[in-house]
Amino acid sequence: MRRLAIVFAAAAVVLAVAAPALAKGPAGATITGPGIDEPIVLSGVGEYSAGTHFSRFVEATGLWELAFEADFSGTGLGITTNPPTKDLGDVYEVTWDMGDGTIIAMAVYPFATGGAVTYVKPDVEIEGWGMRTHGGWFRTTDPLTTYLEEYGVPMPPAAATEITAPVKTPKTPPTTTAAVSPAADVFPAVPVVTAAALALLALAGLWVARRPRRVAAP
Repeated sequence: MRRLAIVFAAAAVVLAVAAPALAKGPAGATITGPGIDEPIVLSGVGEYSAGTHFSRFVEATGLWELAFEADFSGTGLGITTNPPTKDLGDVYEVTWDMGDGTIIAMAVYPFATGGAVTYVKPDVEIEGWGMRTHGGWFRTTDPLTTYLEEYGVPMPPAAATEITAPVKTPKTPPTTTAAVSPAADVFPAVPVVTAAALALLALAGLWVARRPRRVAAP
């Protein structure tokens, strides 16, 4: 019983220290990565559901789930031990300042295939809190890239879209004139049978005209 009482007392101390910080949320963050010449330093109200731009950014990264194993939504942590995609793209580092000197490092992959992905190394001591990070991979459903862009993270150029002009189909197909041979203009088309009959009559006439006449003897 004495040991159990000591465990409960220790837990109460941890909760007493951690609860106010969890309720308050991060006090700031620093973003570094490709295309960022000077570190982007943020500050604001990071309390969960505070409704501020910074608090929504915190929620979108999955910090509560990855670092503190806090399932505020009640739908599950949504954390995996392996990356949800092999095509992660550029990685950025976000270091969270919890306001008491505690720093939590997070890797952010805003351009991963299928949506932004974040990662926190598991089992890392959170100094001064008496707890360790849950860690893992988190696929955010929030527009994390939108928040990052608004904070000044450069976005990759949009892929060029090839635009092909539509082919206009005429309402009525163009009329085509069949080629006419010169002979057809001079000699109109005559049915074959009629032409053959006329030819035979002509030959018969010639034969009759040229046939020698018989002369009776005197």
